[in-house]
Amino acid sequence: LCVIATAPRRRTRMPCALGVISVTLAACAGATPLRGAATAAEVASLFTSTGDAPTEQDVLDCVQRGWWESATHLVRLAHDRGLAVDEMSQVLSAATRSRDEASEVLSLLRYGGSVGAHAEETVVACAFQWAQSEGALHL
Repeated sequence: LCVIATAPRRRTRMPCALGVISVTLAACAGATPLRGAATAAEVASLFTSTGDAPTEQDVLDCVQRGWWESATHLVRLAHDRGLAVDEMSQVLSAATRSRDEASEVLSLLRYGGSVGAHAEETVVACAFQWAQSEGALHL
């Protein structure tokens, strides 16, 4: 029997097989085309060992998890296998959104919120040149 905590100080006993089935079903409900790869390292070996071609959803899952090296590897792998990587519009959209969000954080870290949409006031120092001749002053 497995002991599963269901609430503080309450425990339920159930056969281990049933516990394994419920965990497996929960894992399958959230399963991705990455076939349950738990880490970025598993993704590379998964497609290399099986010879399967990665789909747009596989790359999208990597991007959404922040597994940039794995996403890059899958795009290169798809390209090498002749798949149309330029048609991965969902991946492009997700990667662009991630880039924009990361840029916002970097901007706030570097400039303390003094640039971009969060700027209270922007001071622009204009370039100024002048020249002078006998009869005129050129600005």
